[in-house]
Amino acid sequence: MIDLKELLDDRSTPPPDLAQHLRLGALRGRITLRRRRRAGVVGTFAAVAALLVAGYAAIPARQAGPADTATSDRALAEFGRHLDGTRIVAAAVSEPGNPTVRLRWTPTTLDIRLFVRCRTGSVSGVSALVEVDGDGIMSGGCGHSFGARLANERMWAETGLQVGRPAVFSLHGHGESLGQDPDGADRFAPAPWDAVYGLAIGVRLATEAYPMPSPPSRLWPLDLDPGEYGRQTANPDPAVRWLHSDPADPLRPVSTTIVWRGRYDLVMQSVTPGTLRVSVNGVEVDGADWWDYGAAVKTWQWEPGEPRNWARIPGFSRPQQGETVTVTVTPEVVTGPWQAVIRPAA
Repeated sequence: MIDLKELLDDRSTPPPDLAQHLRLGALRGRITLRRRRRAGVVGTFAAVAALLVAGYAAIPARQAGPADTATSDRALAEFGRHLDGTRIVAAAVSEPGNPTVRLRWTPTTLDIRLFVRCRTGSVSGVSALVEVDGDGIMSGGCGHSFGARLANERMWAETGLQVGRPAVFSLHGHGESLGQDPDGADRFAPAPWDAVYGLAIGVRLATEAYPMPSPPSRLWPLDLDPGEYGRQTANPDPAVRWLHSDPADPLRPVSTTIVWRGRYDLVMQSVTPGTLRVSVNGVEVDGADWWDYGAAVKTWQWEPGEPRNWARIPGFSRPQQGETVTVTVTPEVVTGPWQAVIRPAA
């Protein structure tokens, strides 16, 4: 799911010496998303600043034309008219043999999300680089969306995106990762001949305006593996915090404490649509949304020891290393079970 260290990089104006680092791609540095009953390749978006420095040959954006890109029925068939809390306003899908997709869109709002899709039958993995007006903002495996839940408009404004000014959104597809060369540069295989890449822009809708799916006859169970998350019955890990919804009231907030140090994974799952807001010492720092009954598992990486990220959250005072802090998960709209795990990362 998401690197909280990098997520917080884009929530306020960066210091001058970090301006190059704090691109939009840093917002959702490492996202893991597991969905049921959905075919396709699911991967991880990583911040592209380091990847670009490492030698990825980005393709410059073409000169924007006079009109916004028309969205085809084929693209809407790939993404749908509504997706993950948004209304799709622009979408395009590549042709086999051409791994580049471009959308020219004039923003009417900056409260948007990008969606990437990649499909191929010839190799095990494909990846993509996404740019806005020629600047890389994210790169990695396909199958995710990209856009902050908090401070979304400020985040996009930091990329230079402006309401009323046309922008070119580009996707450049390539094949699976081949590791790194001796100089540390990332290498990728060429895009497979049969790969199809898609890019879409969604404008966020209010919860009450989004066409929620009908609930299934039976909800998907909460299915995080206790052994995987340090909750073995015989020898539980005392550093792992496991938060569950109240069976009698799934909207009741649940709190725990952690020691402010090192690096953590934050793993969350909800079996119904809704939001889980996460706060540290009473200040909201993160959260996740669910818009269906697929019981997606979403994972963030927290690095509380990195001062430049946490200190930039308005109203948040960064604790000292070793200090015990209170983490609270506040659910909204959910109507069924949810859970959250905070565990020290390897």
